[in-house]
Amino acid sequence: RKETSRVSLSRGIGSSERSLSRLLDRIPVAVCLWSLEGRGILDVNRFFVRLTGRTRESVLGKDPSKTHILPPGLTLDAARSQRKRGGIPFELIHASGETRHGSAWMEKTRVDGHSCMLMFAIDLTERVRLERALRERTEFLDKLLENSPTPIYVRDSKSRFVLVNHAWEETTGLARRTVIGHTWSEIAPELDMGEQEKVNRRVYGGRAVVFEDILDTPTGRRNFIT
Repeated sequence: RKETSRVSLSRGIGSSERSLSRLLDRIPVAVCLWSLEGRGILDVNRFFVRLTGRTRESVLGKDPSKTHILPPGLTLDAARSQRKRGGIPFELIHASGETRHGSAWMEKTRVDGHSCMLMFAIDLTERVRLERALRERTEFLDKLLENSPTPIYVRDSKSRFVLVNHAWEETTGLARRTVIGHTWSEIAPELDMGEQEKVNRRVYGGRAVVFEDILDTPTGRRNFIT
């Protein structure tokens, strides 16, 4: 009778785990369930396989804290504080050797009476790549702008200065801290603002415009072809 009960219990657990596997596979993010009682990884879904490059069969039963399946930052302590941070950022090494980036949420739970940890992870690798590329491009353009020997300024639709480069400061004798956020009329009242408005309308209408600026600066009167 005892043997029959044990077999029946084993079948019941197996059926429960199969149902859980089908459920996890329908969740559109990487999911990993592992035991906190020494049974290792109990289940993963197909998005976890895609995120890590490791098959389900190769990770089941493995202790995630003693392998490279999960990054070391995904711990119970991290899970306790994650709500304050909106998820746990992580890096892991894909089976191909590529570094993957993501954000994970973890929850302590019970499955069939056993204490477990459930992790949901979103793959953010492509977003991280795009953000890095944008940051590098922005840094490159900032350096290009700042080190250009040609005076360059940027104004918004209200004609307020939002950026000037070093060459502009050197040529005009005006420090950027005194011009950013201000308009030409505030900085140089002697300018013909009627002409400036004509230029603005043409520029914001989508046309490239070449015009002459005459500006009285601390270094004297300057004539620019702008």
